[in-house]
Amino acid sequence: MSSLVTIKDIAKKLGVSTALVSVILSGKGREKRFSQETIEKVHNIASEMGYRPNKQARSLRTRKSGLLALIVPDISNPFFGRMARYLEDEAYNHGYQLLIGNFDEEVGKFDRLIDRFIGMKIEGFLLVPASNSQKIIEQIEKINLPYIFLDRYLKEKRSNFIVSDNIEASRLLIQSIVNQGAKKISVITYSGDSSAHNDRIKGYKQAMLQNGLDCQQNMVFRFNKDFKLENMRETIKYITGEKQEGIFFTNNSLGIAGLKILGQMNYKIPDDIKIACFDYSDAFQLFQGGIWCAEQDLYTICSLSFKTLIKMIKDEKTEMQFSVPVKIIEPKNLSL
Repeated sequence: MSSLVTIKDIAKKLGVSTALVSVILSGKGREKRFSQETIEKVHNIASEMGYRPNKQARSLRTRKSGLLALIVPDISNPFFGRMARYLEDEAYNHGYQLLIGNFDEEVGKFDRLIDRFIGMKIEGFLLVPASNSQKIIEQIEKINLPYIFLDRYLKEKRSNFIVSDNIEASRLLIQSIVNQGAKKISVITYSGDSSAHNDRIKGYKQAMLQNGLDCQQNMVFRFNKDFKLENMRETIKYITGEKQEGIFFTNNSLGIAGLKILGQMNYKIPDDIKIACFDYSDAFQLFQGGIWCAEQDLYTICSLSFKTLIKMIKDEKTEMQFSVPVKIIEPKNLSL
């Protein structure tokens, strides 16, 4: 039979009212005290006729679309690609469909994606927020649409969020290369006002101060999202020319680019310079014995974020501001 079979068609086949069929197919048969025999008969005939529920019509009645939206800065970044996959699986397992948007670290594009998804009647947002997007978030709050931040938060908004423990993990990374002999350590990070990168710099400063070391602001180098390898080359030339003994990269995209340049310049790691990088990449396996890195527990971040959002959708009172511990991986564990 065609997928265009309606409740009316099923009722006619059974010789019963459309109301009876509608109640049973909506899962309320037992609640309305229909017999198990009647319930099974309706479901069996519906299956035989190839009935499929009209989700659009149902969403208009219940105001439940079954849609959630995830907005990330860069889906081509393996970290956010894996995040999208984890959350898509969670959504599917809970009967939802996940829509995904990419804003390229542009607050204007972030705003447009928010508007577009609201127009699609989504039930909730999973957001890696753009910097300076608090006014946009206030639009979501005005219509009482549930949302949760993950990976980052906005310091201007007291909202639910699940992030990595960026400060403590970065402090431990810096301490690790200090223990290996690095005293003069530079940082290569992104420009902008991302809470994740800002917290990683806080962790760097904490470790330096705890060891009585100088953390000069002019040794923190900021790159825009479209940086070229030549930009990295010039920065590393300057860092090595200043006799810096270590470099801390605040994410693996920067780290991989930096390691490529250091290799081209024939620097041996860790003999010539100590390296620490936030997050993990398989590419680090090419530098056995030399790189300290922090591996984020992305599964836990996604799982907690999704569960929290579902509670909010169900109007359960929920307060969740949680930093997930990060695993520090020693160089000896980076083996081929």
